[in-house]
Amino acid sequence: MKISEFLHLAFTRGTMATTISGVLRQFAEEECYVYERQPCWYLGKGCQARLHINADGTQATFIDDAGEQKWAVDSIADCARRFMAHPQVKGRRVYGQVGFNFAAHARGIAFNAGEWPLLTLTVPREELIFEKGNVTVYADSADGCRRLCEWVKEAGTDDAERTTGGGYRPQW
Repeated sequence: MKISEFLHLAFTRGTMATTISGVLRQFAEEECYVYERQPCWYLGKGCQARLHINADGTQATFIDDAGEQKWAVDSIADCARRFMAHPQVKGRRVYGQVGFNFAAHARGIAFNAGEWPLLTLTVPREELIFEKGNVTVYADSADGCRRLCEWVKEAGTDDAERTTGGGYRPQW
């Protein structure tokens, strides 16, 4: 079950960036993913499931709590669809990273594969979404949700007015 908490933080000019930066410092020792899509910032922490396509695009690796599965890549799109259909992934936000050579690979152009993966798709265990003074926190437990809420509050500046609302709501 996915638990969520909604926080309202009255950010002053520049405080949202300061708060996000502070949260990222708290995540420094952990695996985290960040992206911005206006008007939101998305921060994912930990790994629930991951699809990794190796540097030359020939082998896929699926990783979750049960372990690791590998298979040959016929089509990157088919591998991504297979990943998205997995029960630990379905309905969750997926963070992606595409390697520099992905465009060449997709067009069938020869390239030096290097060491970086061609594609990585990750479903984080916990997630924070910052939008216009609001923060939505997702975790798999109420304790995890509370811990992340405290991290967000601690990361903010002293001049931000903080209120908590909404309570814990299961997300089905």
